[in-house]
Amino acid sequence: MKLINTLILTTFIGISGFAQDLTFKVTGIKDTTVHLVKYVGSKLYYTDTAQLVNGRVTFDGSKHEPGIMAVLMPGQRYFEFIYNNEKSVNIETKSPNYVEHMVVNKSNENMIFLDYMKYMKSNRDEASALQEKLAKLGEEETEEKTKITAQLDEIGKKVLAYQNKVVNDNPKTLVSKIIKMSTDIQIPEAPKDADGNVIDKTFTYKYYRDHFFDNIDLTDDRLVNTPVLQNKIEYFYSKNMLTQHPDTIIKYVFPVINSIPEESVMYRFVVNNITTHFERSKFMGMDKVKTRMVNSFYCAPAKDGNSKAHWMDQEKLKELCENTKTQMRLVQGEIPPNLILPDSTNQKWYNLHETEAECIILFFWDPGCGHCKKVTPKL
Repeated sequence: MKLINTLILTTFIGISGFAQDLTFKVTGIKDTTVHLVKYVGSKLYYTDTAQLVNGRVTFDGSKHEPGIMAVLMPGQRYFEFIYNNEKSVNIETKSPNYVEHMVVNKSNENMIFLDYMKYMKSNRDEASALQEKLAKLGEEETEEKTKITAQLDEIGKKVLAYQNKVVNDNPKTLVSKIIKMSTDIQIPEAPKDADGNVIDKTFTYKYYRDHFFDNIDLTDDRLVNTPVLQNKIEYFYSKNMLTQHPDTIIKYVFPVINSIPEESVMYRFVVNNITTHFERSKFMGMDKVKTRMVNSFYCAPAKDGNSKAHWMDQEKLKELCENTKTQMRLVQGEIPPNLILPDSTNQKWYNLHETEAECIILFFWDPGCGHCKKVTPKL
C-alpha cells in the first residue's frame, strides 16, 4: 500500500478534547534543536521549533492543525505522527531506527495504528518474498506459479479484511479515515450476457474510474494535511486513470470538485492543486483545463455572491479573471476571436470568420527569431 511506503512513522491522535502537549523521548541523540514539520499535500513545511534536552522534547499541540506531522531530527532524519487534537501524545523511540523502536505511551489512535503498521509490514514482507520467487520462474505457466499466485491473492484478501475491520471498529478516528482513503476500491464482477460472456470489456476500468473517490471523505479538511490525499488526486487526473485530453480531464475532474464544499480548506487545496498542475503541463492543449478551472472555480460567484476563490487577494483575482476571459477563446476546440488582416502584399484582406476552408492554419512567428527564419520556409 502507498500509505505504508509513504509513512516512516505515523502516530495517530484521537479527535476528542484539545491538544495540550506533544511529548517525545528520543534516546541516542545529544541535546540539540529539533523542528516540528507538517504536511500540506505531499510537501513538508516547518511549523515549530524546540530543544531536545536529555532525550526529551515537547511541543504545544494547540497551535497546530490536525494532520500528519513529523519531528525533524539532525541529519534531515525524521519520524512522523498524526496530530488530531488529542489531550496528550507521548511517544518514545530510539535513533537511528525510529520506526523499529517506536513505543506509544499515550494516544489511543497511535496504539491502534502501531498494531496496524506491524501487521501491514509483516504481510508486505511475506508478499515481497513470494513475488521474488514468482519473478524467477519465468513466463511459462507451472503448478508452482499457480500456487504462489494463489498465496498472493490470499494475502491480499487477508489484508483487505484487516483494513476493513480497523476502519469499522474505529469509525470516529482519524486513523480510520486515512486507512480507508488508502484502500483501493473493490471492483465487482463484470456483468455477463446469457451465454456467460462479459458484456463490456472496459467495465473494470470504468467502475474504478467512476468510484475512485468513494473511500475518500472530501468534506474532511484534516486529510489535506496528509500526503496520501495528494497522491490519490494526482493519480486520478494522470495518464494512469484518464486520457490526457483536456475535454476528458474536464469531464471527470470537475464533478469531483463540485462535490466539495466551496468554503472548505479541501476545496481550496484541490482547486489549486489541479489548476497549478495543468498550468505547468507539457501536454499540448492543457491550457484549456487551466482556463476552465480559473473561470469555474476562481472567478465564478459563490453562494454568498463573492468569488469562490475566497483565499485570493481581490486585485490579483480581478486581473486573473480578466486575462482568463481572453485566454478561454484561445484554447483547443474553441472559436478564436476574429482576425481581419492583409496578406504579405498589403493588397488583399482576409476575414478569419468568413474564410471557407476545410482546414485553416494560423502560424504566428517573430521575424527576429533565428529558428523561425529557418523553419518558416520549410513550413
